[in-house]
Amino acid sequence: MDRNSSISDSIVQTFQVACSHLSRLNGRSIDEYCEQENVKRYIFNVFNPTEKKVIISQPQEEWNLSLLYKVLRYASGLASREDPAWNLENNTLESCIKFVYTEYKDRISEAARCPDQVLNDRLDLVLIYLGQILTFVECQKNVDLSALKKIVQKNTRNKSPSYQLQHSQEKCHNLTSPFLLADQDYVNVILAQKIRHRVFVMAFKNLNCLKQHQTVSDYLRKNCKYQNRIFTPKENHLLQNENITPENMPIVLVYKLLRKVCGLEDHTQWATSDYGTLENSLHSLYEKYGTIALMKGEVRNPQYKNAWLLDMGSHVETVMKIIGDKTEKSQRELIVDMPEESQYLEESLESLSLPTFRRCSPPLPSQLPEKMKPKHPFVHKCSNSLFSSSDSGTQSPLTPEEMNIASLHKILRPGGIAVGILCTIFSKLNGDINTLLSGTRKKIFTSKERQQMSGDLKDTDITFMFKLLRFGGCQHLDGVTDAIWITKGDSLEYTFTCIKNIRNKFAHETTVLPRDVLEAEISNIENLLENALRKTGEMTKCNLQKEIDDMKEQLRLLPRSFDLQSYEAYVKDIRDELSNKMVVCAQKEQQYKYRYKQSNMLNSCPVTWTDNSQHGKITIDKIYVDVEIMDANEAGTTQKYSLMDLLDPHDDQPTVSGVTVIQGVAGIGKTSLCKYIIHLYCLEEPHPSLKDIDMIIHIPCRYVTASTIVSFLKSTLPETFGNIDDNDIMPMLQDPRVLVLVDGYEEATQEAKALWVDVLYSLPDSRIIVTCRPQWVPKLVSKIRNAGSSCQILKMVGFSKEGRSKFVKNLFEVMVGMKSEQMSSNFLRYMEELEDQLNALTRLPLTLALLALLWIEDSNKAKETKTVTQLYKKLTYFMLKRLESDENADDHDPYWKWVIALGSVAWENMNKNKLHLSDADVRKLKYKGEDLNVNGPKLFSSLLHCETDMSLLTDSSEIWTFKHNYQQEYFSAEYITDVMIKSERPLQEILGFCGGGGDEEKRLQRLTPVIEFVSDLLYYNEMMSEVRAAEILDIILTVQAPWSFTAARKMFQQLALESPKVRQSLRNMFTGQKLAESLEGYDPESVEWILEQTSLEVPKISFEESCFIHLKNSTSEVLKMGPLLKLLATKNCKVEVSILLESAANMSKIVDFMHKNENVYFVMVVWHSDLMTGLINVWPWSERYLRLYIPQGVLPLLWWELEVGLISANMTHITIYHSHMELPNILKNRSESLGVSFSYVSEVPVSQLLISNSCDVFPTIETKNILVVNSQQK
Repeated sequence: MDRNSSISDSIVQTFQVACSHLSRLNGRSIDEYCEQENVKRYIFNVFNPTEKKVIISQPQEEWNLSLLYKVLRYASGLASREDPAWNLENNTLESCIKFVYTEYKDRISEAARCPDQVLNDRLDLVLIYLGQILTFVECQKNVDLSALKKIVQKNTRNKSPSYQLQHSQEKCHNLTSPFLLADQDYVNVILAQKIRHRVFVMAFKNLNCLKQHQTVSDYLRKNCKYQNRIFTPKENHLLQNENITPENMPIVLVYKLLRKVCGLEDHTQWATSDYGTLENSLHSLYEKYGTIALMKGEVRNPQYKNAWLLDMGSHVETVMKIIGDKTEKSQRELIVDMPEESQYLEESLESLSLPTFRRCSPPLPSQLPEKMKPKHPFVHKCSNSLFSSSDSGTQSPLTPEEMNIASLHKILRPGGIAVGILCTIFSKLNGDINTLLSGTRKKIFTSKERQQMSGDLKDTDITFMFKLLRFGGCQHLDGVTDAIWITKGDSLEYTFTCIKNIRNKFAHETTVLPRDVLEAEISNIENLLENALRKTGEMTKCNLQKEIDDMKEQLRLLPRSFDLQSYEAYVKDIRDELSNKMVVCAQKEQQYKYRYKQSNMLNSCPVTWTDNSQHGKITIDKIYVDVEIMDANEAGTTQKYSLMDLLDPHDDQPTVSGVTVIQGVAGIGKTSLCKYIIHLYCLEEPHPSLKDIDMIIHIPCRYVTASTIVSFLKSTLPETFGNIDDNDIMPMLQDPRVLVLVDGYEEATQEAKALWVDVLYSLPDSRIIVTCRPQWVPKLVSKIRNAGSSCQILKMVGFSKEGRSKFVKNLFEVMVGMKSEQMSSNFLRYMEELEDQLNALTRLPLTLALLALLWIEDSNKAKETKTVTQLYKKLTYFMLKRLESDENADDHDPYWKWVIALGSVAWENMNKNKLHLSDADVRKLKYKGEDLNVNGPKLFSSLLHCETDMSLLTDSSEIWTFKHNYQQEYFSAEYITDVMIKSERPLQEILGFCGGGGDEEKRLQRLTPVIEFVSDLLYYNEMMSEVRAAEILDIILTVQAPWSFTAARKMFQQLALESPKVRQSLRNMFTGQKLAESLEGYDPESVEWILEQTSLEVPKISFEESCFIHLKNSTSEVLKMGPLLKLLATKNCKVEVSILLESAANMSKIVDFMHKNENVYFVMVVWHSDLMTGLINVWPWSERYLRLYIPQGVLPLLWWELEVGLISANMTHITIYHSHMELPNILKNRSESLGVSFSYVSEVPVSQLLISNSCDVFPTIETKNILVVNSQQK
């Protein structure tokens, strides 16, 4: 944090110096500067009144960073805000300033919540850019800023200047590419493991000493003296399968077989063997590239990453060359025989504690920030020497303390000495199992324990025998509720309790056991067992001295050797018992809260009319219907997921990843999905789809105030977790099958965001479902990647036609009962007649439910409704009318004024990111009701939702909140529209926008739904003038961004058809401006609409220079680009499309799409080895070259996968064209040794490769820019 603070100061100083040399204010106010310099009109509004006052009244040293940034960007003669110079991929002064400011606002100011490694990486990058800013200023103004540079360099970690420059350029490029730094590290981890596995399998298949028809197991029995010490039980079990192949073995097992079955040198000498030998390279590949250092060491240190990755490639080459010499095979032959995707890769990665594509192992504690390190007493208790195999497969020698634990285990284990004594006592006290099985007390025992009752009781454990003694009808013992069982004393009952407590202590708390402590424990156990036997003898008039003597002799002769497997199983049983108790308790508590305390979890009514009793009957269990869920990354796919598929995938369904992100627009049913899952879980008998789920943790992001999973569980399930030590909760959650539901990430408080990160790190093996709006998906995926996890992204697309009908029928049945069939049929028929007009309302569950409820109240009013805004307007008007009628009020105006006051509160809370009303808000609205002489309480209950249970947000027992984000956004818009109409204030002023800055762009994105409501309300009230339309468009289109184009189209597409004024306002937008040359992540349909409706121009080809539009998007979005590409072609514009391949399923569709757009340059962005292989196999080599984009950070390893794929496809005459000036020789040499021609061509863009499968010369260059024309392309 000290470094963070110091760098923050350096940022401010750098911006101050830059301002002092570059600012063109020269003592003038902003108003004077704008008038005298004739600058663009929007600059006048960029600065708010306070900032304008500060500029003329305070010295520059007292300006805050936000003001400094605005002056640099808008009043220093730099490029205009629309200029590409501000794009982060450009190495310009403008881009450096923007990057540093963005980093300061987004990350450095939230350093406390950022993992140390990530924070330090970002700080290093900021320092590099600060240095570049100072260098730019020095060059432009011919000044010496070396003193400030030294201050900046003091905070820089030890990295060479050449590295800093190279890395800064790479980082800058990556900021706008699909490959963020964390993603590249993740890709390198995965690729490294795949390559290692392939090489090891290839080596084993070519070098093994197995005779014909001889199995590995047979060979080991004859030639491996200590097989059980080398291979774990699980590995031995795998080897028993005669049909198993090395492709289906984990990396660690294949490596062990290389050492034992391939006739190589003694494996104990591998580590010290000479560099360049086969043994040395195999050892290095296993040790150096198979540890968790891959995630935290060299691969995360860009200074060494390339060397580290190339060194791995060198070892691979050594292995290939030596095996080729031994077997007299060429390199190509070895690669052709190399296995494809490992069927056991997930297990292989788990053996390294590395992330997999489905489930992710937890990072090692050393990888995590101190505050995020999981505290796991079980892990510490059962040391690695006891439970983990070393890499060699041999068990590490036990320490004396660990041997002492195992000795105690002999006494307390199932079937041990203590259990035998308790069985004797149970028999002497005439315990009756038959009576127990036939009575009600049998429920106290699990099904497994009831089965044990029919066997030998001496094989059971202490906990089971304790329950038998207490509940089994033993004579001479007090009743089960008697306090004597837990009251200290000399009673037999308390003696049994003490024995059980020692057993629990041994499992839960004992880490190591020194010899003196062991002897004390044995002595204590001996005294307890002797006391129990003596008291039993006295009670039953039996002489049990022989049993006492035998017990003491057994303890005296207690061996110090033990069965390690039974010891491990015993400890595991104890942990399972504790976890099971926790799970049962948590489920009961959740069921109780769901049924009796949290009525909102069951309630699914979208409105809150209190005078209609039927609304309270609209519950999730009665009306829920699945919406269609599809893979967000696959276009044209017919694969759909139901809720049951997500919870319990069928054999023919793709397995859902450990983290599933479900995106969907507001009102599509994300919260309802979470509620329904909880409903299924809280049934008397949980739904069969949840049979694999032991516990659900529900995190409603809008209400969260806890920042860690431990504190969250203690506050939400106090009966279960309240008395459990904080350090024990996370270990106990590792074994149960936990499903975490994170609902509404876009509504997350700061605490909820921290809690989300804690969940990712603390519960890596749990299934996680997180819902959010689409614009939040990139942030979520980034956090998931940073945690070393992978995810599947699904999207909710709305009701199917059948689902819509079922939902409507369910709703009508609840509301109108016997009349439901006729009314629902009329409503459905109406929807079918106007399906195109009502599509925006009927595809979403929320708006469909509102429209249906309005229909039930007044079908004529419902028929007038065509938009979401009209729907909310009519519902609000209808509710007020009913309330006025109940109150016998003649004047509608006071009630509407109260609604506007509610809108004011809604708007204030939106700016605070709050959905619930504070006590002050409630008082304010109550006083407003009194002033207007309206029934405030009824207005509250008519328009707001009341949480009557104890809220997580406050100690108050009554919390008023908006039912949904949509509702808060609508009321905010009503207030803003009222202010605009009455005071003629500009919308920009009301919203508080000054016209620039990264923060304002983010806020504008968040407030876009409010602006959409405002636009509709103005049009609805016939107050949408040409000036207002222009102002709204000017706000929304302040920047060229994916979300702004999409919002403008959504907001004005229909209005433009109906209003000439709106069409003219659109036509006036972007006058004299050109479309950005690089569009990443833009909706193609929105870009097409903007180009057709506005004056935005596209770069055109001139004689001197070719201009290109670069479109970057996922496969699914690229497949929608057809109309846009045709439009751009009519405008004489060349286009390059970068396609991020994320699924093998769409490759054939992409190839077909490329055939239809022959004049477009397509670049494939590949980062997955299996995608690389799939692409090579489907590519039409006879028709076109393959253009690949490979990020520099993953080039060495992905290059290997490229070569393997090309050669495995049996391709000949391969030529790879590139322009990497400093491409390592090892890659060139490797390509040439495989018969691949390798050619440097400067016209090929950096980070791209052009691959040909013909003998033709390199195609001619049409332009002097970067793109290549394929001579074979039609």
